[in-house]
Amino acid sequence: MTSQASSFYLWIDGVGGFLLLTDPRVWIGGLSQTGPHGIRLQADLPSRAAVFKRIAGTYTLRPADSPTWVDTHQLSQTAVLGNSHRVRCGQSTEFQFCKPHPLSGSARLTMYGRVRFSPAVDGALLLDDTLVIGPTAACHVHAPLADQSIVIARRNDQWLAKLLDADIHDSKRFDAGSHQSLGGLNWTLETR
Repeated sequence: MTSQASSFYLWIDGVGGFLLLTDPRVWIGGLSQTGPHGIRLQADLPSRAAVFKRIAGTYTLRPADSPTWVDTHQLSQTAVLGNSHRVRCGQSTEFQFCKPHPLSGSARLTMYGRVRFSPAVDGALLLDDTLVIGPTAACHVHAPLADQSIVIARRNDQWLAKLLDADIHDSKRFDAGSHQSLGGLNWTLETR
């Protein structure tokens, strides 16, 4: 079974829940936002405050209907994002944009302060090529109790998982909605 959806929830036992987006263009904004390509926040923001765009592992951020800052610079146009930036939309919605793993083009968004994702998850993951989950800080999802790091990838609408050091031919195929175990972790990927 393949999945053409581009928005998922990744639930990892003992770690947390994450919004996982595979589309190369993702809006971030307030609760009135609709559509599967967006990150909704419980915040005083317009429905489309800013937009992320990914091209070949490089991310840009463009302000839309809200003043937007990257670190301390207010954006008047599109900005290229590097490994780690503090982003602010509106007056008080702040989050960290991070590309923690040097061998992956995927990124993680983590909220600062009292603003929360809607529905409530621990972070948002922008999937480019692979997603690394494991016990080190260089992982997209930090799972301190994992035996070793695992890599999740989506190829031709098929989900694959393998141990970080394993050969690509050792990848295990799985479908959204099924419970998986690998590297001391248990997880479920659900279509949003």
